[in-house]
Amino acid sequence: MSIDAISQVRGLRELVLTSAILENFTTKIETAKKETNLDAKRVKYNEAYAILKEQPKPFGIELRKALFELLDLYAAQTCYNQASKVKNAEGKSVDPEEGMRKCARLMEMSLALQLKYLEIGYQDYDWQKYESLEELIGSLGWEQDDKGHFFSLVDTIQIDPQALLERADRHHLRGELIKTLRRLAYCYFNIKTLFVEERLPLHQKLRDWLLPLIGSTTLQDKQQLEDYLYNSNVRFVKLNNGDWKAKNACYEPIIQLLEECYAPTDPKRIGRESQIHNMKALNTINGIGKEGFAEAEPLFEKAFAARKELLDRSTPEDRSLQGYFLSNIRTSLIHVLVNKEPFSWTNQIKAWEHAEALKAYLKENEADADYQSYQDSYTKAIVKARSHFAEIAQMTLVEVETVYNDILKE
Repeated sequence: MSIDAISQVRGLRELVLTSAILENFTTKIETAKKETNLDAKRVKYNEAYAILKEQPKPFGIELRKALFELLDLYAAQTCYNQASKVKNAEGKSVDPEEGMRKCARLMEMSLALQLKYLEIGYQDYDWQKYESLEELIGSLGWEQDDKGHFFSLVDTIQIDPQALLERADRHHLRGELIKTLRRLAYCYFNIKTLFVEERLPLHQKLRDWLLPLIGSTTLQDKQQLEDYLYNSNVRFVKLNNGDWKAKNACYEPIIQLLEECYAPTDPKRIGRESQIHNMKALNTINGIGKEGFAEAEPLFEKAFAARKELLDRSTPEDRSLQGYFLSNIRTSLIHVLVNKEPFSWTNQIKAWEHAEALKAYLKENEADADYQSYQDSYTKAIVKARSHFAEIAQMTLVEVETVYNDILKE
């Protein structure tokens, strides 16, 4: 058999082996995605990790992609926004940013490996010697905000965005690079010592890399760009010390993309428009206080109407989540309605109605741990609406409730 023939046989054999490995890996990944218990999810992802760590180097493109997918999923689903389980005397987490730093360390390592494969960076890491993903994270120095193993590489490396795009396309890693950079950018946004004006160059660098990678040519590009801009634009306004007007203005290009990407009746567009109206209203009140109530109220009403439409159209699986978003808007509306001047009985009755709806929502979801963290704010809004109504009407709460029920019967 000739050398070429032997090479072809070896290549075919490696392809078959890789396919079997990837099939097993994908099964583990899909099982982990569906797992709802966080500890069990970590176990499942580590089973996928065990498959990859046993493979000999160098990895081919498919195994590289599998590795970067695993790092992203583990960071997103088990680390991101997960506070330390250790509580202080008040019952609060002693380290609410623990998960963000762990997520950032994994994404920094993933980025370093991708840059190595793109022949831009040269910093490798023997990740395969660690028995689990948690042990790997432990090796990356997650305890300190900006002292991780690869943080200095991310902080100091300078890459031309266009050159990065060209190499990512050439090496078939564009999608993986986008996911990694976005996840890393969001982590840095949520670590207080990194979300400061002095770190603006770091944030801007990641943005400069991301925008060409995401692009704006196809519908899929524009949809991904809209999502990235929604989750980053207002952060950059804050880093640049912009006022509430600048924060509200930064949503305009996002609205334009929504109109280009989605039909008016598309749930994705309706939901995002609700979020934008709500954020604009909050920015206005936070910016100018009570003077902004008149401008904020119609924005809250638009946000409420859009979310109510989604609730009415929701599936049983989605209903609780839509109700949660709607309840958050109700608390804001109660605050505006009971404090808005000039005084109006109509506003007080509206506030009471929102309070009653909040009571019903709390009762319906009292067994759901995911919404318990908002119970205090909902309860405070209910008390505010009911007690304010009773105070101005010079009635007891029982009397007010009787009058209110009589009004509903008319």
